[in-house]
Amino acid sequence: MVENMHVLLKRQLKKHILPDGVLQAQDPLFSAINEMYQHNDAERKLLERSLELSSQELMQRNSEIQAIFNALPDMFLRLDKQGTIVSFKAGARDFYVPAAALRGARIQDVHEQGIAEKFQNAMEEIFRSRATVTLEYALVRNGKAAFYEARLQPLLADQIVVVIREMTIYKKALADLKESEDRYAVAAAGANDGLWDWDLRRETIYYSARWKQMLGYADDEITAAPEEWLRRIHAEDVLFFNRTLELFKQKNSNTHMNIEYRMLHKNGTYVWMLARGIAVYDEQGQLARLAGSQTDITKNKVAEEQLRYDALHDKLTGLPNRTLFIDRLLNLIERAKRHRNIRFAVL
Repeated sequence: MVENMHVLLKRQLKKHILPDGVLQAQDPLFSAINEMYQHNDAERKLLERSLELSSQELMQRNSEIQAIFNALPDMFLRLDKQGTIVSFKAGARDFYVPAAALRGARIQDVHEQGIAEKFQNAMEEIFRSRATVTLEYALVRNGKAAFYEARLQPLLADQIVVVIREMTIYKKALADLKESEDRYAVAAAGANDGLWDWDLRRETIYYSARWKQMLGYADDEITAAPEEWLRRIHAEDVLFFNRTLELFKQKNSNTHMNIEYRMLHKNGTYVWMLARGIAVYDEQGQLARLAGSQTDITKNKVAEEQLRYDALHDKLTGLPNRTLFIDRLLNLIERAKRHRNIRFAVL
């Protein structure tokens, strides 16, 4: 028991209790105290190991966070209550403020008056309500307008963190997108055609407002379902329409569709439509979309029928004319040649 006794316990016993160096190893009290020393020593070593591992893990996590933080293109600032820049990260690319001008400066002093006032008002709002504030502003940089977004939020009781991001490319993309959309809207309105875009993967179709108006419907009366189109096609034209559509979907077919058919109008009548479209394939060569336009050709069809009627009937009496008579007679003669049982006479 003496050999296994904890060194601290052995030292205390020799110094305070048994100065003559004689230890009563069989004493149960000494045994219990020794076990407590051994147990506490083991716990201390375990705690030291845990702290060492926690410290290493914390350092690794901090290193990872710092690497991510440094890779971000944004500028990060930490301000005190007066707006003085306590610390900063300039960002992965140069911003409008040189890094040398940031150290120890006030955020209001590195901006022109109008923007400085925005920052001042934002800081006052944050310290008053502890809310996050976002600012947008523009600067002239190298003779061109540059747009920025600053996000301010409370960090401590008397500090603010600011994240500044350049938004010039984003703003330009939005402007280009709006210009493209406006150009598309003007072109669609000028063409007076209904536009459609069939997403074959989602089985949905975008119908333009004009497409719906041509059938007498308001914009919210027709959904994006393909059935809104297909179920309105005249029964005599459905088979031809479906065959044309299936051929159009085949990869080796013509990539342009051109088909005439009748569609049911909201008022119960049928109108003639001309649909034109193209096939759109994805990167893997799979058919992804069909897109095109639809034109109301009812007036053209009526005019064609009228021309055909006028060519075969007398304008004054409306009776069949010589042209129609000769056409019917020639057809009858040809039929009589093929079928011996057909007899006819001309009166």
